[in-house]
This record gives sequence, C-alpha cells and structure tokens, in this order.
Amino acid sequence: MPEKGKHTARSVLKTYWGHDTFRGLQEVVINTIIDGKDCVAIMPTGGGKSICYQVPALLSEGICLVVSPLVALIKDQVAGLNRRGIKALELTGGLSFEETNRILDNCVYGGYKFLYLSPERLLQPLILNRLSQAKLSFVAIDEAHCISQWGHDFRPAYGKLATLKDLFPGIPTLALSATATANVLEDIQSKLNLSQPTIFKDSILRPNISYIVDYTEDKTYALSAHLKKVGGSVIIYVRSRNHAIDVARELNARGFSAAHYHGGMPTPDKDKQMTLWINDGAQIMVATSAFGMGIDKANVELIIHLDLPESLEAYYQESGRAGRDGQPSKAVILYHDFDKNRLTSFFVDQLPTIEFIKTIYRQLCSFLQIAYGESNDQLFQLDFISFCDHHRLAKNKVYQVLKILDQHSIISLRDNYKSEYKIKFNQSSQFVLNYLQDRPELAQIVLPILRNYTNCFEHLVSVDLSRIAHASNGTVAQVSSALERLYKQNIVAIERSDSDLSLLFIQPREDDKTINRIAKEVGMVLKGKIDRVNRVLKYVENNQTCKTVQLASYFGAKNTPNCGKCSVCMVPTDLKPKDLETAILETLSEGPKTSRELSEATGSASKLLTSSLKKLLKKDRIKVSLDNRYSL
Repeated sequence: MPEKGKHTARSVLKTYWGHDTFRGLQEVVINTIIDGKDCVAIMPTGGGKSICYQVPALLSEGICLVVSPLVALIKDQVAGLNRRGIKALELTGGLSFEETNRILDNCVYGGYKFLYLSPERLLQPLILNRLSQAKLSFVAIDEAHCISQWGHDFRPAYGKLATLKDLFPGIPTLALSATATANVLEDIQSKLNLSQPTIFKDSILRPNISYIVDYTEDKTYALSAHLKKVGGSVIIYVRSRNHAIDVARELNARGFSAAHYHGGMPTPDKDKQMTLWINDGAQIMVATSAFGMGIDKANVELIIHLDLPESLEAYYQESGRAGRDGQPSKAVILYHDFDKNRLTSFFVDQLPTIEFIKTIYRQLCSFLQIAYGESNDQLFQLDFISFCDHHRLAKNKVYQVLKILDQHSIISLRDNYKSEYKIKFNQSSQFVLNYLQDRPELAQIVLPILRNYTNCFEHLVSVDLSRIAHASNGTVAQVSSALERLYKQNIVAIERSDSDLSLLFIQPREDDKTINRIAKEVGMVLKGKIDRVNRVLKYVENNQTCKTVQLASYFGAKNTPNCGKCSVCMVPTDLKPKDLETAILETLSEGPKTSRELSEATGSASKLLTSSLKKLLKKDRIKVSLDNRYSL
C-alpha cells in the first residue's frame, strides 16, 4: 500500500484510478490533508469529492474514518475500493456483535485503509473505544451539510462529531459537501470544532448542463418530446412510488425502454432494475429521490423532474447526475400551475405541529406495545399502512413525523420493504451437521447461517437472506428455498413477516418529555423547509433571470455570467407579446387549435404562449372549449 514519500498523489491517482491529472480543487484539498490541516471542501455534484480523501488516505499511515449518512452510498464506495484492490471496511446496521468485533479488529490490526460508517454508528462507545486503539490517518466527513439545521438533510448526530477532536487530538478533519449555503458553511466550521480550517469552495457551476424550466399544459407530450431528442441515458424523478411504476409502464408502452426504482422495492428488485439501467439495458430510469446517491454513470444526458423538487439543494444534487462525461446535457423541470399548489400542499401544508408530533409518537409507541421508559436500541417492524389506517391519519403527514424523529435521533428509520425470516432449529446442532454431511448443496447455505447466528438453536432469530446468499455464493431465492426444505423436514421452524418500515428506537419512551427536548430544533427545521419550498417556487416562476445565475446566487456565488443556454437565456426574441397575440389570432382563423398546436405553429415557448392566451381570453378575443381547444 502506498505511503507518503514513496508515492505522489498523482502516481496514486494513476495507479488506482487510471487518471493522469486531478480535476478542479482536488489536488489542493489532497495536499492540505496530507499536511495535517483541517479543511472544508465545497465542490459541485460530480466534482469527484471522494478522490479528495481516498488519495491522501493511501499516502498516509493508518486508517481513514469516512462518515457518511447513507448506507447505499457507503456500500457503493466500499465495493468500488475493494474492486481496485484497496482494503476498505464498512460498519452498517444489522451486524452481530461477533461481526462488529471482527471488523474492529481488522481496523486495529488488519492494515485496512478505510472504515466507512454513519455518525450514529461511529459515536457508539464500543466503536470509539476500539478505534482509540487504531492508528487513524484522518477523518473525512461526507455530506457535511447534514450538520446544519439550515441544511436540507439535517441530521443531529452530525453535530456530535465535534467530540472526535477531543477523542483523537491532532487528527485532521476533511469536511465535504456539494450544497452548502453561507449559513451552512458557517455551521460546518463551528459545529465540527475545526482548527483554523482552510476553506476551498469550487464553483458550483456545471457548464455542460443546460437548466430548463418547461411550463406545459401537457406533460405527457412534453416528456415524449424531450426523450425523443436524446441518445444517452435518462433519469426521470417523480415523487411517489406508484408514479414511478406508472410512468415507466407508460413509457415502455410508447416504445421507450424504461426501468423504475423506489425505496420500497425489495433489494433484489432494486439491484435488477439498477443493473438493467447501468448496463444500458434500459435507457430511462424512472425513480423517486431514493435513487441516485453514489451513482456515477457517465453518459446520463438528461434529467427530468416531473414533480417539483422539495428544495434547490435536492434539485442541484439530482440534476448534477447528468453530464458526468463532460458532454452537453440537460436538466429539465416540467411543470404546470397545479404543481405549485401540490408542492406547497405536500411539503408545507402537511408539516406537523409539535403537538401533532407528540401525538404520533405516543400512538406509535402504543401501536408497537412499547412501555414507558423502555425500548432503548430495539428494532421494530412497522406496517405503515395499517398504523395510519388504524388511527385514521394522513399517511404523508405521519411520514413527515417519522422523518423528523429519525433526523433527531429518537428513532432510526429504515424506509424499505422487508420480508423478514425468523428461524429456530428444532433439532440439535449435531443432528443438523449429520444431516448436512450427505447434502453438500444444502450445507453450502446452512453452514453460513450456523456461523453467523450461533443462538439459532435456542430461540427465533432474524436471518438476513441477502448476507447468507453472499456468504454462500448463491442467491436469495436459493437461501429461501433451502430454509423451506428444512422446514418441510421439521428441522427448522420459520416465521415470516412482511413490513414496509423498520424502526430502531434509539431513545427510551418518555412521551412528551422526549419531544420537548427537540422542540426548538424541530421548529427551526420546519421553518427551513418552508423557506426551501418558497425558493423552489421562486426559481420556476422567475423567467427574467438566467437559471444558472439563480442557482449560483442561491449557493452564494456572485457575479455569475448568463449561461446563454437555459430556458431563460434561450427564450425566442423574434416575437414580442403583441406580435405573438397577432400570430395566435391568425393561426386560430384557420380553425380551433390546442395550446400544443399553437406552440408549434407560432414557435413560441409554452410560458409566453400561455401568458398571451390568458390576455386574449380576458379581452374576449378568443374562447376555450371544455376539451382545451382554443378558437376565435
């Protein structure tokens, strides 16, 4: 493994990533960390933030701690490093004590270069105690905006990471983010207790991306029109799971090639859809916001938002998944007036009050039969639909509460469909081993279960089928089939339950006291949500200022020149409003027309056309039928 002095940053980049030169601020950030100084790097989505800590870690003695908020991102990063022959570990949820202990032993004695984990996991006393025995090179804190209540992904556990400076004195810290406003950047520096950090702030501009806001009365037609113009990969973002499925089905029926992805899908289905799109078996991925973090597909040519995003931070991150190959690409928002009302209704009107949060918390504890003062660090399966139906609650509003409880570390919310297997062997361990002796295909699957779940002869234990499938070089279906086979022979008892949410209760139940402790912070978070929604509405409605300039200004950039290619910069200038009205009247003299037909006939942008149509309707120069056809 490379060490400082024997290799240079560029030689490491060439050896492991095959690149000759760094991009943007990468090299200066790397050199700052190698010199042992604290550093904050604000770099655009797709700007190669991970290289900023991966390269210096390979040039330094010891192991680098990488703090990340998302399990999917952690797994993707670790898998990528291991494929390159770099020793990396992850500490995620669901591991047994034995597995956790083995991973920590490897951190201390195994010569590993990276340990990825969430802030909640890192701050557990067992983890911190064992890591104090390891030689740390530095700490990399990814998605550092999560530390700020003004950030769009506020996560209170990030605020406790300042204790690392006391526990590991002299160890430098690198904080990274793509979406830090001025307030968030200030919070990152102060709340992480950084020592005179060097601040690197790259331009958030992605010159190869054209930002388009397309006002349309017919989203289906507009969507098809945009898709027909591209040859590369596409991501279409929608808000709901059902919408993702429906849009993908409709596109396939129209002759496009589309996959779909949402957070509630079983892991095997997610992997199947992801692989199909990654390998270009499907051109289009229709997905909720659960998709995309850690995905680095180079040839994404078009990002379309069919629903308005909840914040400009989220929009910037999601649109930034386009054009990573440096080729011209587009980020398009398709919207109609009703979308603005839907956004406000979904993200503002549904925001819960503190009293409502208290009520839901009590009902949730009662529904799961949690006694007062109990359930610290216990995992529960929740049938979310049944819970909402039982209490006659609006599902979106309840989900907002669960997200707030998750953000403030009262619960840990795992939002994915889960089919849980619990098993208990009815026969002795010796009987099972004798039974497997003449059945090698069965032994290949069962022996990893016995090694990972040593108490499965004593009581029911939850078995992670995916982990056993990986350990046995098989599939989830093969593991399930093997367990069913043992069940039929009365060798094992099985309990199977389906749920769409898993809740880990981090704090014991204390009802109102639990919520009172977070009430002030929650109020600030809710205020921030309202402000971010209003900024999105301002962005889509502002047709006077270049879209790139608007985004740059939101993130604190000044004196940004017009991009020349967004939906504002590219508005046709040959027709003035009065000339457009004349053109509309001339076109309608030929007979009734839809707004789409008028747009094609006049060559005008949808928003300008709509404005002119409204003026002509007000003047009683034209009329519109029930089927939305305009006529004189």
